[in-house]
Amino acid sequence: MHELTYAKNLAYIIFKQINEKKPKRVKSITFVIGSASGIDKEFLEHSFKDHIFKNTICESAELIFKKEDPKIKCKNCNEEYKEAVLSCRCGSSDFDIVSGKDVYIENIDFEF
Repeated sequence: MHELTYAKNLAYIIFKQINEKKPKRVKSITFVIGSASGIDKEFLEHSFKDHIFKNTICESAELIFKKEDPKIKCKNCNEEYKEAVLSCRCGSSDFDIVSGKDVYIENIDFEF
């Protein structure tokens, strides 16, 4: 279950912000989960609610999850695609995934 590892890494960032800003409470946290990340939203949410945020300032925070679809880019001509393709219009089949593969924090809403 690598969701717990992701959750711990994201929690480090969240608690660092909390220590710096010193809010009264955390109202909500918005996460973006890339479709190509292999991360299951339910397992990630479970990791936060049942393991990491329990008995912390984040315990009552609303957890919002947004899905990010993958986007690929041709390494030869920089053409971007939102859908899977076997080859680019330029004939190349060498692509990079430029979005939709990561999990990150989009926003933390604090109450001061």
